[in-house]
Amino acid sequence: MALLTEDGKKQVAAAVAEVERATQGEIVTVVVGRSDDYSSQRLVAAALMSAAVVSGLHSMAPVVGSGWLIVAQLVLWIPAWFLTGVAPVLRMLVSVDTRAAAVHRAALIAFMERGVHRTAARTGVLLFISEDEHRVEILADEGIHARVGVDGWKHHVDAVIASIHANKAAEGITAVVAALGKDLAAAVPGTASVNELPNDVVMQKRG
Repeated sequence: MALLTEDGKKQVAAAVAEVERATQGEIVTVVVGRSDDYSSQRLVAAALMSAAVVSGLHSMAPVVGSGWLIVAQLVLWIPAWFLTGVAPVLRMLVSVDTRAAAVHRAALIAFMERGVHRTAARTGVLLFISEDEHRVEILADEGIHARVGVDGWKHHVDAVIASIHANKAAEGITAVVAALGKDLAAAVPGTASVNELPNDVVMQKRG
């Protein structure tokens, strides 16, 4: 099931529009299914899983020829590969640091691709949510990052993650957008005369 329903996306977009009435800041919300395919980790894990099953079968039926064992391992590798792609399993297989690096890299790419760095006053903010990793990144352009500070962003990140765990993603994201609005109004007050970036939530499927 998608993190945000159509109503949820409209709720977030409306919150962004409301916030931007009181600040020069521009908020872009991007939700991705997964930030990386983690193919190398999944390949190794699937090979180990299929090998373990074949070893167990061989111990129960040692008369089976080695050729059949190789075939069995190749056949079993396919469901093992798909199993490693299931989000809870993937989070067990891939280290926290690796997932964090993947999400950060994907957020930086989205920051550039969505033009968050191209606002006139350098006041763009990206709220990036990666579903399978259960991670959130907030990236701000140089016009406001120093004014809000790392601790300020961390507080908002934690709030979004908590809302997702509580199955209240739309409510949590909307609340954080409103809170970001207060930070932006303090850092770069004023009404933006032009809406430079879209308010709609960008939803991207798993790669």
